[in-house]
Amino acid sequence: ELRSQVFEARRRIHGIKHPITLSALDNFVCAYSRRGYWAESEKLQLQIIQARVKTLGPTHTDTIQAAANYA
Repeated sequence: ELRSQVFEARRRIHGIKHPITLSALDNFVCAYSRRGYWAESEKLQLQIIQARVKTLGPTHTDTIQAAANYA
């Protein structure tokens, strides 16, 4: 899938904690969720939230959006 390829490319180029990589992972997780892979998407969404809190802080809009996506 294209979203998976985009995430992997951004991970290789920028690293897993870079905001652009986390955005790509978030898009991938949303697609997973829409397909009904609830357990996998929940696990990945928690990882995204934790990484964004560490890199951007808890009050950053991307962190808040990741938490809203999880809810």
